[in-house]
Amino acid sequence: MPIGVRKVLGVCALCCAILLAPTLAMTHASQEEADTAIAARHGFMLIVVRETGPLFAMAKGDVAYDAEAAASSAANLDALARYDIGRLFIEGTSRSEMPGKTRALMAIWDDRAGFDRAYADMQASTAALAVEAGKGKEALVAAATALGRTCGNCHRTFRAREH
Repeated sequence: MPIGVRKVLGVCALCCAILLAPTLAMTHASQEEADTAIAARHGFMLIVVRETGPLFAMAKGDVAYDAEAAASSAANLDALARYDIGRLFIEGTSRSEMPGKTRALMAIWDDRAGFDRAYADMQASTAALAVEAGKGKEALVAAATALGRTCGNCHRTFRAREH
């Protein structure tokens, strides 16, 4: 291949690289943003599990009821539920788009209003739990049962089963 043709091809390749660089950078940033959102929502759910664990254990009678511990976990859970979780469920982060990284079903984005209602139900349940948890085991059982039902309803609709 003559030197002139190689030079023209080299310049063309350089121009293509320069023109494509912003697109490639955006793709990388989008992937990084998606990975961060998924990691953050996993972290969010781990904290939910951390706070609900003792509450559900007390409600089931697996551990002794402790009004102070119940009230503390319920208050933490209620504070967590005030977080704008929508920021963690960004476009492009469903299980079908990122297999193996998340169990979030496309239903979250297909029925965003339903997902938002499910999260509002969680917020209402955690608020009620925060009021009731320290008032005795029976009050805790009722409020924790309602929260468990709320969580289950959301998970059945918007989260894939574990394999």
